[in-house]
Amino acid sequence: MSLPSMTFNGQRKPWLILERGRTKSPFAPFERQTFSVPGKRGAHVTGTDIKMLRINQPIAFLSDDGLTDVERYNELAEWLYAEMVLPLQFDDEPGLTYFAMLDVAPEKIEKISRLRKGTLTFLCPDPYKYGEEKRETFTDGHTVINEGNAETPPVFRATAKQSATFIDIVKENGEYMRVGDPGRLDQTPYSPSTTILTESGESLVGWTDAGYVDNGYVGGQMIGTVDGFHPDSYGLAQEPHGWQGPAKKRSLPEPVGDIFFEANVQLKNLGNSNETGMIEIYFLDANNNTVAKVGIEDVWRGTNRVQGKMQLGPDNSERYADYHDLHNGWNNFQGKIGFYRYMTPEGHYMMLPYFSYNADNGDFIYVSDRRRIMDYEDKHTADITQIQIAMRAWPAIGASEMYMKDIVVKKTNKQPGGIPYIVEPGDVIEVDHQKAVIRINGEERTDLKYDFGSAYFDLDPGYNTLHVFPEGAYDTEITWRDAYK
Repeated sequence: MSLPSMTFNGQRKPWLILERGRTKSPFAPFERQTFSVPGKRGAHVTGTDIKMLRINQPIAFLSDDGLTDVERYNELAEWLYAEMVLPLQFDDEPGLTYFAMLDVAPEKIEKISRLRKGTLTFLCPDPYKYGEEKRETFTDGHTVINEGNAETPPVFRATAKQSATFIDIVKENGEYMRVGDPGRLDQTPYSPSTTILTESGESLVGWTDAGYVDNGYVGGQMIGTVDGFHPDSYGLAQEPHGWQGPAKKRSLPEPVGDIFFEANVQLKNLGNSNETGMIEIYFLDANNNTVAKVGIEDVWRGTNRVQGKMQLGPDNSERYADYHDLHNGWNNFQGKIGFYRYMTPEGHYMMLPYFSYNADNGDFIYVSDRRRIMDYEDKHTADITQIQIAMRAWPAIGASEMYMKDIVVKKTNKQPGGIPYIVEPGDVIEVDHQKAVIRINGEERTDLKYDFGSAYFDLDPGYNTLHVFPEGAYDTEITWRDAYK
């Protein structure tokens, strides 16, 4: 018979034992708000505040099982320390999940022979506990049942079956969420962009060797694989040392002014050594001049730290770096990098990079703030006619494992007086009522929620009837967890 333990953030430690004596409120703690009236007995109740939940859990583990106490403490800290709430399950509460973060580490570790004992304190900003995730699909109308005794936030994923300018998710009590705009009858819907290039990264057909990078050297070979373009070699080390590796470029089918670029990349820098790596995409004009560049890289000596970057013009003339909030938040980066340039009504180009970090299961983890740069001096207005990919490392230091795939280049369309589609067939809109975020194909698009009556809502205990509009436009999946006070 196995001893009781716990799962945090999907991980378990087989050596950790849960001791008896867990203390927490049996249901979500609350406090009544009251006010007193002079000359009247008692008080009036004006409301109820739901408080945070704290869980004090005694733990134990055996020492001298191949690791020192310090190594065990380090493993415990690496497992439990996080700056966000994560799922927490206890073996003796099967089927229930808390969303918690470590609030207090053991202040004292008691040593009894080989046994080590202490207490962990978890903080649950959301004091409710939740059942297993439920998932149902529907087209236009559907009724779901929250079998808990508390309201719970749903997540909707709607896959477009046709082009649409909006989506409405409506609850029978009148609450609704609108993304986009239905538009007036005198507004003609149109596609805001046209795809002019896609590349899977499996083949280099159509690509040629590039002879120039704006810092360091071109060398080695790039190959196409099922995982994307990949540097097969970096070339012999050159002096003075600099960033070196293969670079490829290709022409676009047509010159573009307003451009949308996006690609999935991997930069795995947490190997057996201090590995470095640099993935860059150059946007070139007809004379091979660099109009802009975006990239993701680990360029630090003696530490692992991935950053995103954007450059306007050649040779670092205007360089911008986007660091993640956490020092190591983007290590082993996998996700999307993008570059957008569009003409504003003022007649100047707006340019911005985009970096998103995605988990193995596709969940959205981190998104950098968008750094918008307005080209008031009109220095970077040349049409973009080519794109160039460079993957490089620093010689004599381990190279990160790097890949790029699913490259998409679009040109922007404009139709004065029209209304743009927000999705085309196959696009996925995610409306997460728990995290209060909207995404389209993984990209955060909360900016599309501009109807003032629209709001994130919860599923009530019991039956909830939902409708999605326009009718027949989406296949919708709803996920939720029954919630308990």
